[in-house]
Amino acid sequence: MKIALQLYTMREFTKTADGFGEVLRRAAEMGYQGVQLSAVGCMNGDPPEVDAPQAKAMLDEFGLEACCTHRPWDRLYGATDEEIAFHRALGCGLAGLGYPPQEFWDRGHEGFADLGRKLAEVARRMAPAGVSVGFHNHAKELEPDADGRTLFDSLFGASAPDLQLILDTYWAVHAGADLGGLIRRFAGRLRCVHAKDRRLVDGQWRDLPVGEGDLPWGEILPLLREAGTEWIIPEQDNLWKDPWDSIRSSIDYLGPLVG
Repeated sequence: MKIALQLYTMREFTKTADGFGEVLRRAAEMGYQGVQLSAVGCMNGDPPEVDAPQAKAMLDEFGLEACCTHRPWDRLYGATDEEIAFHRALGCGLAGLGYPPQEFWDRGHEGFADLGRKLAEVARRMAPAGVSVGFHNHAKELEPDADGRTLFDSLFGASAPDLQLILDTYWAVHAGADLGGLIRRFAGRLRCVHAKDRRLVDGQWRDLPVGEGDLPWGEILPLLREAGTEWIIPEQDNLWKDPWDSIRSSIDYLGPLVG
């Protein structure tokens, strides 16, 4: 397994090309082998300050790979051919949906089944180009309703068997899901996994750098290895200390365990 940085963690630093380059340089120096491209401000806009070929050149300069992305739904579903070209230019083989539009949430299980079918359609179109499609979970999808059903199961039950799960460890545990059971269930479909730690601090659950919380990484990492996970991706939605210290803490903890 390799370790990649989720650039969403550093979103305040990637709004310009210079900032993006600085994040890549420092991440590589810390030992990160790749990045997930998400919320990279300088790559937004028409035209963007940094387009996909330019981003690939910057990644190559620092010896980094683009392991996956998070892309907007309207791009994945409504501009699939352009998204294929975008990912091929990056040399990236996994296009992820980070969060579904509200229209799917509003329709509950029916909406998430529809989302699953549409993700399968996108996956079929992207597969010949060597790009897979993945869904990233939060907590709500995994929380059972009064009948014991989850939106997560409605989505994956209606989708293609090769739809990847970009598993988020923090949100899965926060929802009360069986993390080990999820890993076993999705073996072969967990190419990229978001690693977030979790601990109760002053009555509030915090997502923390890996190794600073209560998750049993000594048990989780071997399960991920057995499941075929290729990339462990430290991420924080919220930063409780200096962001550079946070991303260094995660790689310093994970490096000896993964390498």
